[in-house]
Amino acid sequence: MASAPARWFVVMDADLQDPPEAIPDLVACARQSGVTVFAARRGRYERPDRLVTSRLFKTVLCWISGVPVDVGTFFVVSGEIAAAMCLVRVRSPQVVVLAYHTSRECHPLAVTRATRASGTSAYSSLARVRAAVRSISCAVACRRASGAAAPHPSLHLPCIAERVNV
Repeated sequence: MASAPARWFVVMDADLQDPPEAIPDLVACARQSGVTVFAARRGRYERPDRLVTSRLFKTVLCWISGVPVDVGTFFVVSGEIAAAMCLVRVRSPQVVVLAYHTSRECHPLAVTRATRASGTSAYSSLARVRAAVRSISCAVACRRASGAAAPHPSLHLPCIAERVNV
């Protein structure tokens, strides 16, 4: 993102559980609204035990940062937001948290997520815990930098980009 000049960026996990076919709809929504558009995950795409722990983590992250519980690493941001995300300096950067906190406004777009066609997740239980800690650390740093007592979806770009420098 830091080195690619673009008006819009699509960010997604490489495991293809998020359908690439949804990209045109996400981009169209972002262009029409002019804001960050997150794919709001729908469907049964994880084992029950992983789904429970994921929802628990997403609920805690939502309490801390306001990031909606049904979003993941599948979203579209403008070049302006991408540039602001690259300016944020935190010890534990997490792309979803940074996109949410550097965006003036976010829209969800429902996207059905498929179950894994083959193989297993590369994320072990320990890797999932580490990712959760990184996300929560990033959310706490962004919240502190915003000076907000509670999460606020309309944070301004300079607020985060200039004040988060851990």
